Amino acid sequence: MKENSLKIIADNIADWIYWVDAEGKAMFHSKSVEQFTEYTLEEIAANENFLIDVIYEEGKEQFIEHKKTAYSENPETNEIVFRIVTKSGKIKTISHICRPIYEDGKYIGRIADNRDITLQKAQSETILTEKKRFDLYMESIQDVLWEVDDNYLIKYVSPAFTKISGLPCEVAVGKSVFELLNITKESELYNVLMNRRNVFLEKGIIEDAIFEVPFSNKEGKIIWLEVSSRPVIKDDILMGFVGVARDITIRKNNLTKLETITDIIENSILEFDIVNRNINFNNKFYQMLGYTPDEFENSVENMIEHIHPQDRSKVTSSLQELISNKSGKFSHEYRMKTKNGSWKWVKCNGKITEWDKEGNPTKIIAAHIDIDREKRLQEEKLLLLSSAISATSESVVITDVRGNIQYANPAFIELTGYSLDEAVGKNPRDLVKSGEQNKEFYKTMWKTIANGKTWQGEIINRRKDGSKYVEFLTITPVKNDKGKIINYVAIKRDITYERELIKELNKINSELQAIYDSSPVLMSLLDTSSRIVYSNKTTTDFLGIPLEELINKRACGCFGCIHEDDSELGCGFGPNCAECHLNKAIQKTLETRQSVTGIEHEAKLMINGVLREYTFLATTSFIQSGSSNYVLLNLLDITEKKINQNLLEQSYKTFRTYIQSAPMGIVSFSKNGKIHGCNRAFQELVKTTEEKLLDSNIVYYIFQKQDLFIDTITHLKDENKKIEVIMQDANEKIFWANISMVLLKEDEILCFIEDIDNKKRAEEEQRALLDALRLSNHKIEQTLQEKDNLIKELEDTQKRLQDTISAKDKFFSIISHDLRGPFSGFLGLTDMMAKDLEDLSLRELRKMSQAIYKSANSVYKLLDDLLQWSRLQLGKIPYNPETITLKEIVNNSLYTLRELANNKEINLSIDVPDDFAVYCDRNMITGVIRNLVTNGIKFTHRSGRIKIFINKVEGDFAEIAVEDNGVGIPNEIQDKIFRLDSQVSTKGTEQETGSGLGLILCKEFVEKHGGIMYFNSKENEGTTFFFTLPIVKNI
Repeated sequence: MKENSLKIIADNIADWIYWVDAEGKAMFHSKSVEQFTEYTLEEIAANENFLIDVIYEEGKEQFIEHKKTAYSENPETNEIVFRIVTKSGKIKTISHICRPIYEDGKYIGRIADNRDITLQKAQSETILTEKKRFDLYMESIQDVLWEVDDNYLIKYVSPAFTKISGLPCEVAVGKSVFELLNITKESELYNVLMNRRNVFLEKGIIEDAIFEVPFSNKEGKIIWLEVSSRPVIKDDILMGFVGVARDITIRKNNLTKLETITDIIENSILEFDIVNRNINFNNKFYQMLGYTPDEFENSVENMIEHIHPQDRSKVTSSLQELISNKSGKFSHEYRMKTKNGSWKWVKCNGKITEWDKEGNPTKIIAAHIDIDREKRLQEEKLLLLSSAISATSESVVITDVRGNIQYANPAFIELTGYSLDEAVGKNPRDLVKSGEQNKEFYKTMWKTIANGKTWQGEIINRRKDGSKYVEFLTITPVKNDKGKIINYVAIKRDITYERELIKELNKINSELQAIYDSSPVLMSLLDTSSRIVYSNKTTTDFLGIPLEELINKRACGCFGCIHEDDSELGCGFGPNCAECHLNKAIQKTLETRQSVTGIEHEAKLMINGVLREYTFLATTSFIQSGSSNYVLLNLLDITEKKINQNLLEQSYKTFRTYIQSAPMGIVSFSKNGKIHGCNRAFQELVKTTEEKLLDSNIVYYIFQKQDLFIDTITHLKDENKKIEVIMQDANEKIFWANISMVLLKEDEILCFIEDIDNKKRAEEEQRALLDALRLSNHKIEQTLQEKDNLIKELEDTQKRLQDTISAKDKFFSIISHDLRGPFSGFLGLTDMMAKDLEDLSLRELRKMSQAIYKSANSVYKLLDDLLQWSRLQLGKIPYNPETITLKEIVNNSLYTLRELANNKEINLSIDVPDDFAVYCDRNMITGVIRNLVTNGIKFTHRSGRIKIFINKVEGDFAEIAVEDNGVGIPNEIQDKIFRLDSQVSTKGTEQETGSGLGLILCKEFVEKHGGIMYFNSKENEGTTFFFTLPIVKNI
């Protein structure tokens, strides 16, 4: 009994449990051994040496020694770690614990608990490797990393200190910064450093600082250091400072040599005599402002007068500071007034070049660069980008090609703690670089983006307060029209919280995990913000998403809430959450601490690359762990039933929509004339509402030929019938109508009614005109030329009328032929479902619903083609040509067709220049390309190809081609595909259907643009359709 109980328990936990008797023979293994080793229980039972055979070769001897002591009568618990090889060859690390079992004081064997610690082992090795890498990284860093307390006593310096100073690091630790760097109390730097600390103590405000300071190494040589300093603040208390000291001695020496070389050679140059306050300009300066040398006074006062008032004080202050310091250089961007009164942006770079004997400066040479165009374009561009991305929740940073920040959105400011003024102009490495990534990491990143490619990855950065965070970073190069990189755009998402939650996940109890994972229900533990803390294996398997990626995600996003918006809000915090039943249940559970059951949750989920709709039966339960509150969310998939119900409802709505949108009157009635339903066009035709028409008799609206009408509907069978009658509307106004009838089922007739009153009146007028012509024959003979012209006009009119009648007959032939099949199938299936619904299985219901949907969709496509053709004939399709690139039209046309092509594994290719412009109606030509590509997909076998390209350009027209390697067009129907009176509609390679109107519409749309359309085709080789469009040159 105990053995059975033990086996039941073992089979329901995640660990691999086995029991050996007093002789050391394995008596049973838990069911989980199959997941651990991939061997079945039957295979294990047949192998007496299984426990030895499954051990990795290098660990067999260790395990055998373990068995000698552990599998004997031994009161101690034994533990070892070994590796096994699964049936498929995978290697797993196992933690093995075995304990003795006693019954009535007698030793009866041992029970062994084996746990898979492969992941934990790999994580431990990774941590050890990363630590070694960090130590090596610190040894290889050439800059000195340092830390001091709030009194500037040194707590730490990195090994680079020894390389720079020649002194051991221990010498520096404990010393004052001022003593080590020989900074006296009288020096300006001493006052700056002490003032930073005092300001924080008084006002709680402190900022990062960068300064240069000389330092004497062990040999007495002066080393120049660039020191960056950042405060360390904890709980609003200044703990000290950290930073980097970099040896800039070589740069300092080179700077002295290069100070006289400025970017002035090809720019406007001025020479300022400081003593005499005279300025000399070169010709390029006058040209830049539009003056001649005689028109511009060479004085300091005149120069300053031409500087914009808002920039004037800044420029004069910087100039005075330069002269007072007796060295350095001057660089400013400001606006100057031109001769025509406009303001122009310039950049001025200058430096002192001469001094007197006392060291006072006497001459400054400067250069002006015209940056007006670049400055204004840059401001306009940044304003546009700022407006577009300022509201996004993701951090967005725009830099120049050197990585200097030009713009940062509010999300970046909030994430890093830097103000916009602090960020702009700085390089991210000076603001947020944490030192966690090595140089190779940044080298790879820069190599990628410098080659014009997008870089993505995780990176650890630091905030202004010194705290570190993990973000997912995407950097994309921005190129100009010449392909040159001009900016980089970085999009950052803070994932620190996600990483912390992953760590917390490892603390979850293993027994609870086993219970969760064995449940068939999707189970997730949510925090009070409705973010996922844990999900069972059933959930991760269903979603196809690893648990690590689910952690910290919103429940609404993971479980496809249809009320979710694009913001980071959700599950109680989004604008649409008030409508969500699942959110209401979660919030009610948190408020009342009571379970909520029976909630239906509608969802849209991407499973295996396919977006599907699901319906879940949800239950929420309150869970409290210590001081934390959680909600346990259980979801049961009830999609099967809901899908069939929704398909039925959608099919009916779709059918109603198609009928209601038809341009001609459509009415259904029984053979006794009782009206069952009608569309809006019929209501408009008879001037009454659907409510009044229902259950009335259609015969009431037949003014003349009632007997013919009644006889036709009484004897109507499989074939469709067409008659012309005079009808009357509700106001008793009469009109001629063409009626086409089709029998849908035994006692259901569908009738299509066209108002032909105007056509009939035209025929009567034509007859009257012919009578008048006969009475005036003698006059016609006198004016023979006039008679011939008039007869010709009449013949043309009669031909056009005959063409119209022929087109109309074909129009109704298409309607009666192509509509009858889908409608018959639709009504037959719905009748079967109505009568036998309770006897049908879910699979049969789904199959019927899909058939109904396919029939309704076929009707819709036919009606849409007919509506387009009808509107075109009536001149009601607007023709709005515009200048647009052909590439844009092609991309828009293929947007919805790529998935259709992918389903048949057909390669779609486009060979059209990006800037090739045409002058056309966007909607018409989009329809032409969509129809031609759809036909190509329809008549091309799987793994075929379709190509869109410009065949040639002649004069003001371009010839565009759509080429496929499909089945081709049979020779016997090639001269019929553009003729309405000879409609050709054949099935595709996989029995796809069509109305045959698409190509007719395409030809008429192209001719509307003054173009032509034709094709070349060979059976079993493929077809190429050509059409011409007017082009736009020099766009």
